[in-house]
Amino acid sequence: MNEKTEKDGTGKLQNSADIAKTADSTAATCAQTSADAAADRVSRTIPAAAGRRLGAATALYALLYTICLYRNTSGITYPFFVAGTLYYSYYCTAKCRVPSDRDSLQKKLIRALPYGAAEFLLGISVFLTADLKIHLMTKGMLFGLTLLWTLLLFCNTENWGLGDFIRNGWKGLFGTFSYLDTPFSDVAAALKAEEKQKENGKGHYILIGLVIGIPLLMVVAALLLSADAVFASLVSRFFGELAWSDFITVFLMLVLVYLFAYGFIRGLLTKSLTGKRRECLGEPLAAITVLSLLTTIYAVFCTIQIVYLFLRAGTLPEQMTWAQYARQGFFQLLAVCVINLAVVAVCLFGFRKNRALQILLTAVCAMTYVLIASSAWRMYLYIRQYSLTFLRLMVLWALLVMAVIFVGTMIAVWKRDFELLRFWLIAVAFLYLIPAFGRPDYWIASYNVSREANTQESVMDSQDDDDALPTAADYSYLRGLSADAAPVLIGRKDLTGDAVPWMHAYEEDQRSETKNLGIRNFNLSLWQAKRRLSQG
Repeated sequence: MNEKTEKDGTGKLQNSADIAKTADSTAATCAQTSADAAADRVSRTIPAAAGRRLGAATALYALLYTICLYRNTSGITYPFFVAGTLYYSYYCTAKCRVPSDRDSLQKKLIRALPYGAAEFLLGISVFLTADLKIHLMTKGMLFGLTLLWTLLLFCNTENWGLGDFIRNGWKGLFGTFSYLDTPFSDVAAALKAEEKQKENGKGHYILIGLVIGIPLLMVVAALLLSADAVFASLVSRFFGELAWSDFITVFLMLVLVYLFAYGFIRGLLTKSLTGKRRECLGEPLAAITVLSLLTTIYAVFCTIQIVYLFLRAGTLPEQMTWAQYARQGFFQLLAVCVINLAVVAVCLFGFRKNRALQILLTAVCAMTYVLIASSAWRMYLYIRQYSLTFLRLMVLWALLVMAVIFVGTMIAVWKRDFELLRFWLIAVAFLYLIPAFGRPDYWIASYNVSREANTQESVMDSQDDDDALPTAADYSYLRGLSADAAPVLIGRKDLTGDAVPWMHAYEEDQRSETKNLGIRNFNLSLWQAKRRLSQG
């Protein structure tokens, strides 16, 4: 008991050796933390020249974003915004990445081109339609394609699987928040580098001019708008009516877009997003057992579809007509098709190659086509009986996508090096161009109005004729269609009875939608509706 002791903060006795060990451990932890922080700062830095290029490109992109999209979600400027987004990502990876590998970038660009082409075409489709449902789906698709385009340019994705794309896309997006400070730190680093090297760089003077000039420009513009009616009218034709609050909102949009775009690209420039091809090591016997059970029940079900649905050669249960039998089950069959796709994908990516497994997978794919045909036929009969809606039309589109996707899937069953994920993504992107450019509301209105004019004609069995008669809900649905349906619904003289007030209400809705149509927010569908209204 010769060692000195003293009380710690809790009142317990500690000897001097324990205190020394604790101090050493604390010092080591602090040193490691400092080293990690220093390493993180080094990993987050980019050369001053790359920072200047990124800053200038991001400033121009934020300006383009604001001009194209401020209070304008479906105007003619949307394709310019999409084209600018594609070029911004390409410019940043070509000019700001160090080192810049031209050969590697060219290969990446070739792999990314199909997605970029689909994205640009979707950008064009936005101003051709006024359908908010299509706009929502298209912008979701554009967001996914933009993220995919950027990852393909910045990362080596040849060996990535679906999980790698999802994980790295998530990391890239949410990692942006940890890089929101980099616009300021990069400017400070660039100024320090210029001062240290005693360069005559003048880039920071341009930045200072922009920081001072943009708010000043907005204040002067607001005063000029209120001073001269002709100038205000000219500006309003392009931007719409502007108030003081609009200038504040525009400034905030510029700042936020700049910060998030800069942070996102900076994260991709400094983070290492990787993925690797995983070997298929699963025991095929387990998959063979599952597929054997599925193919058995599918064989029975597909036989019933052919005999009862397509040939109508069997005997139905009592109190059920052929019309009732045919008009049910399409959603369930679509769900089964999705399940089959997931099962086949798991077998392809998770289990070793096996001839019996390949045969069973081919059988599942082939019988899935029978399910797709059954679902499509049932939906067709249902539409004939109960009219066409957006959801029913999209079910048919989803079945078409399934039919195309399973073509590539069957190829991958027998050729394991086939790039199945790439085939799926390209197929979905380009098949979505059908509803994006197809203006579904036009075809819905055309079919339903034509059907309403022929309500006395039997669609299916005679005992179901009453179901085919138009109801108030049918007319209400037509009124809720977008301006895409205007060429069909506006100015019709052949509609009578309950349809007339609904059509008048639709015309009033379109007058309200088209009254503020200008240059920047020009939309082809709204313009056609406005012209149709003016023709009376």
